[in-house]
Amino acid sequence: MLATPLVPVVSFGETDLYDQVSNPEGSWLRWVQDHFRKVFGIAPIIPLGRGFFQYSFGFIPRRCPVFTVVGRPMEVEKIPDPSRQQVDEVHQRFTDHLLAFFEAEKHKYVKESDKTVLEIE
Repeated sequence: MLATPLVPVVSFGETDLYDQVSNPEGSWLRWVQDHFRKVFGIAPIIPLGRGFFQYSFGFIPRRCPVFTVVGRPMEVEKIPDPSRQQVDEVHQRFTDHLLAFFEAEKHKYVKESDKTVLEIE
C-alpha cells in the first residue's frame, strides 16, 4: 500500500529579495544574534530591501522574479508503525530526490548556477 507521495518544491530567487546587515564574527550584532539563538533557538536578522519611494534601503522586498518549481512526486510505501531506521531511509531517499531535482532545475533559473548549491541541514 502506498502512502501520500512526497513532492519536492524549490523556489529560486528568494535570496535575491533581501540582503542582510553585515554581521562579521566579533561584531556586536553577531554577539546579540548568537545569544538570541541560544535562548530562543533562532537568530534574528536585519533584512535590507527597498523602501516605498526609493530603492536604496527599506523592509519591502526588492522587485525580482521568484520561480517556484514543483518536481516529480516520490512514492513512499505506507508503514503503520515505522522504525527510526525506516524513517531515516525515507528521509535520505527524499533528500537525494530533492538534490537531484534542484541540480536539474537550477540552470534554468539561477544566473551563476555552477556556484549555487543546495544546503540541507
